[in-house]
Amino acid sequence: MGFGHWTWSQSSPAPFLFAGRIVEPEHDEARYLLLGITPTGRRAALIFTRRGDKLRPISCRAMRKGEKEAYDAAPT
Repeated sequence: MGFGHWTWSQSSPAPFLFAGRIVEPEHDEARYLLLGITPTGRRAALIFTRRGDKLRPISCRAMRKGEKEAYDAAPT
């Protein structure tokens, strides 16, 4: 089941974790990873890029095992 449309910054009950830049040579633009929990309690990984002064979401998926571990270990 996929993720529906919602505003993460206004509705997330938990803190976000900016996990950093994704380095993949096949992409011409920098991509970044943000980890957090949806309003329904699902752990989500949001991949996005910057376009000028805007952020463009590329994909949103369930966190992978290592991402869950990093999110849980991060200070709150």
